[in-house]
Amino acid sequence: LDSVRQSGLEGTVILPGFVPREELPVFYSAACVVIYPTLYEGFGLPVLEAMACATPLVSSNISSIPEIAGDAALLVDPENPHEISEAVQRLLTDKTLRAELVSRGLMQVREFTWHRVAEMTLKVFLGVAEKRRRLPCCQEETGLAKKENGK
Repeated sequence: LDSVRQSGLEGTVILPGFVPREELPVFYSAACVVIYPTLYEGFGLPVLEAMACATPLVSSNISSIPEIAGDAALLVDPENPHEISEAVQRLLTDKTLRAELVSRGLMQVREFTWHRVAEMTLKVFLGVAEKRRRLPCCQEETGLAKKENGK
């Protein structure tokens, strides 16, 4: 907050604190850019929320964020303020880039519907189960070795 005041950006930068979930789309949609420089993220739901609201995004280039954001965000080192600042400046001044990232973001969000995520999760589970089934120790436990040897 102090750095916002010292920079003279009090009327431009809004730091609302806690925002109830049902009000998030209003904030995302009203923003010129969403900045999400997380140091660790298990999934990164705010990335998808920003994209779904057609708001360009600057986010971390670590953890799960690159996979979630794809090519629909400017990814930066979250511990490099200069890099974050440059990315934000690019989005604020380059309307073509903004429009391109918004368009890509709306496409990227489609990959993360609940149905699609369930399909991807099931595929992973089935793959793990198949690999486990082929392990010699697991074949003995389940009786598969005897069946495969004709016993």
